[in-house]
Amino acid sequence: MIKMYKYILVILLMTCTSIEVQSEEENYEYQIALCGIFQDDARFLKEWIEFHRLVGVEHFYLFNNLSVDDYISVLSPYIEQGIVELYDWPYESNTWDEWHEVQNSAYEKGLEFARGKVKWLAILDTDEFLFAVKAKKLGNILKEFEGFGAVGVNWQLYGTSGVLRIPDDKLMIETLVKKAPSAMKKNRFVKCVVRPERVEKVLNAHQMEYKEGFYHVDENKKRFVWYTPLVSVKKLRVNHYWTRDEDFLLNVKIPRRSQDGTNLEWFMEEMEKFNQVHDPIMLRFAKELRMRVI
Repeated sequence: MIKMYKYILVILLMTCTSIEVQSEEENYEYQIALCGIFQDDARFLKEWIEFHRLVGVEHFYLFNNLSVDDYISVLSPYIEQGIVELYDWPYESNTWDEWHEVQNSAYEKGLEFARGKVKWLAILDTDEFLFAVKAKKLGNILKEFEGFGAVGVNWQLYGTSGVLRIPDDKLMIETLVKKAPSAMKKNRFVKCVVRPERVEKVLNAHQMEYKEGFYHVDENKKRFVWYTPLVSVKKLRVNHYWTRDEDFLLNVKIPRRSQDGTNLEWFMEEMEKFNQVHDPIMLRFAKELRMRVI
């Protein structure tokens, strides 16, 4: 009789756990969402949004920081469909510290909006493309990290590939195919895909402070602080198109960054580093993405 009671108890516990998990899944409006801040990125926004929709992102919290291009015409269809929530973030920055304040405060607001509605929130810039290296959808891999506060995903830094301007009938991901060596020290930085309710606050673009009992891990489930000891991009990866094409680099990025004292020579040196390795990994997404974008 005691064995029978134990058996019934185990069945009840398993059933309750299953109900709790199912209830948690049903309570989220979105399984995967994305939070980002942008400035004068209209030319690239549609491809960025559609790529992430292709890999499983369902919703976007976007913050416009003083853009003067025609971003609204790109985003309006997504806003009307409820895919994008757009917020004006009209705060100026003239130094790196000031920019970090602007950026972090936008992320904080995005986390506030996402809590209770979003299971996984990726915090990315609009020149960063998050994907699963072998699986088609991000959700297939994120299941492995259910118990953590976040997974930190190493990036791979891309240069201009010597392209003056990406043609209108081409995707950025199929045109810019040269990057820095995989193990380059700067590729040890991560972008986080977080469980919003487990985040206490944003420390910087790469690091959160988590509620007690939670922390972020790399794709191998190893704990780290700000950047990983080694670069690992076997499961998850962020392609960081840091320069985009030469037109954007020379006419948008460098003038923007020159305000904080960064000079042209430094940019040219970095660009050379980021154009060393041919890597067409994103071509597997190109056919379907072209149908969505072009």
